[in-house]
Amino acid sequence: MTTKKQQLINSTNEVIAQYKTRLTLRQIFYRLVSKLLIANTIYEYKYLSKCLVDARMNGKVPINALEDRTRNAIGGDNRYEPDVQDLFEDAKDSYENAEDNFKETSYSIGSRWIGQKNYVEVWLEKEALSRLFSEVTHGYQVKLVTCRGYPSLTFMWENIRDIKAILQEQEEIKTCHILFFGDYDPSGRDIIRHIQDTFFRFGLYSKFKIETNIIAITAEQIEQYNIPPMPTKHADPRTNKWITTHGDVAVELDAIDPNELQLIIRKSIEDLFDDEIYDKKEELVSKGQEKLTKMVEEYLTQSAAE
Repeated sequence: MTTKKQQLINSTNEVIAQYKTRLTLRQIFYRLVSKLLIANTIYEYKYLSKCLVDARMNGKVPINALEDRTRNAIGGDNRYEPDVQDLFEDAKDSYENAEDNFKETSYSIGSRWIGQKNYVEVWLEKEALSRLFSEVTHGYQVKLVTCRGYPSLTFMWENIRDIKAILQEQEEIKTCHILFFGDYDPSGRDIIRHIQDTFFRFGLYSKFKIETNIIAITAEQIEQYNIPPMPTKHADPRTNKWITTHGDVAVELDAIDPNELQLIIRKSIEDLFDDEIYDKKEELVSKGQEKLTKMVEEYLTQSAAE
């Protein structure tokens, strides 16, 4: 008969196998809670922590599967002495591939959204999911804004400043879309209100068309993916109002299968991307690359002659 400890270890390994990045204990805990394998209590959280410490020390769970994002080591001398031959090979490789490197950096970075009528940013409540999200947003060249709960005034001002600069410089943009991903609980839903209020206070709505939409996690997705809800945290001052409107129900964003979550991210971005505009722009980029190739060839020929 499988013990509770062994069941948690087996299920933890299944969860770890779904991710390409290392996970926090908190992420694993909420995935197991969503599977009804463990209760959402501090006692069970500590029990899981102890189980996984023992399992990792005994080789039943990979020792490097978890990471601690709350602690950092800074600085130090790693006593690395560079090899002269390696330095020479790196320099030679950079010179020999100068043309290809120059073309790639000049015509790939930041070009995907040029000419698009929508400007898109993904805002994420939870730092723990930032790597999972960045795997998608990086490929689409979309900015990922990690709030870590309620974003501070300084953090909000800096991001609002950047949004204003982009919308003022690129007149073809008609709408700025903020795609929000957060927990289905009182704080998770109130964060989007906090973001909207701060946008309003800094005059973003009066100058530009801004749309803020909750992409996940929603009540419809909870039903769609058959995710068992947890009781609402009653320590949250917003709980009573939440229960009146939504019931005593809360679900962490982490509870969605990572593959499904990345599909949701992709679709929310792709729905706002105009492929026809992009194809026309690519024709111009192709002509520009031909011109750039000639310029690089002329420069390298001239340098070799000198």
